[in-house]
Amino acid sequence: KGGAGRMAEGQTLNQKVERFRDLATQLTSASSGEASQAQCDTACRFVEALLLGVAKHLPQVRIEVEILTASGSAPLEWPAGVQGPLVSLVARLTPGPIIGEMATRSRLPLDVWIDGEL
Repeated sequence: KGGAGRMAEGQTLNQKVERFRDLATQLTSASSGEASQAQCDTACRFVEALLLGVAKHLPQVRIEVEILTASGSAPLEWPAGVQGPLVSLVARLTPGPIIGEMATRSRLPLDVWIDGEL
């Protein structure tokens, strides 16, 4: 988790997830090679599938999303000496826990247990 950057309250879940992808892609493009960009894309697609899938299949679940960055005024810059993720997405799901199953495109099954904050 980073510092003070936060999302606007009126945005939809889709908009927040899209904003997270935009920030992560910008940061990865600015500091990494093609392999890192592919990893970033895969990670963002996983976040999208997980959160948007829960929203679609369990409409009774409330999902609050907050995007944290290194600095609220300049989300693409770290303060001097700070290390760690450049952008983080924090999701709070209520009521919890949420227990389910999902599968990868290659049909690898996974059990998912989300309790509170992700």
